[in-house]
Amino acid sequence: AAPALLIGSHLDTVPDAGRYDGIVGVLMGLEIVRLLRVPAGDSDSAWRSPFPFAIEVVAFSDEEGTRFGKALLGSSAVAGLWN
Repeated sequence: AAPALLIGSHLDTVPDAGRYDGIVGVLMGLEIVRLLRVPAGDSDSAWRSPFPFAIEVVAFSDEEGTRFGKALLGSSAVAGLWN
């Protein structure tokens, strides 16, 4: 597989977790990709990464463990560590 940089966060949050907990990290990942992209060719709709690797935005679910009682569920699954 080609190398890729994953940026993002989780969608869930908990009470009193802080102003930037949860989906804000996902939204910031989208904004970072938007700001870093460069035109790819003559088309106005084609964009590419300025780096020699892909940049992918991730949005993990149930990282706080409130829904299924196991913390880090989404990121564990992506890492291949979920049982």
